[in-house]
Amino acid sequence: MGGTRLVVNLLHPEKDGGLFSCVASNLAGRSEHSRSVRVERLSDWEHETVRTLLVVVLVTSAGLVVLLGVVCYCCRRHRLAKDELNSADIALFLHGDPASINPSLPVEEQATLLPYDQG
Repeated sequence: MGGTRLVVNLLHPEKDGGLFSCVASNLAGRSEHSRSVRVERLSDWEHETVRTLLVVVLVTSAGLVVLLGVVCYCCRRHRLAKDELNSADIALFLHGDPASINPSLPVEEQATLLPYDQG
């Protein structure tokens, strides 16, 4: 395996390098191979890239949280306004608005302004 590179995160150069062996056996026999593994530190460029990526992820996450908060706030305001409008519609239905009646218009166009007769 010449020139093969495996990248594994969260390794420590002082602890995780060394000689690793793999042993496999079955009815056909046994095989054992060993390889020396050297753990290298990330370059400054790689550290900076990881740091930049982390900042981008955090800023994006914060932006999404703010956006979610704004959407929730707008939905709540819309629901409250709708409930308030429904309350106003019910009050108008029950009590009418006789002060808004225009004598020059036909009664059919102004029937919603008349109070509801519960009797």
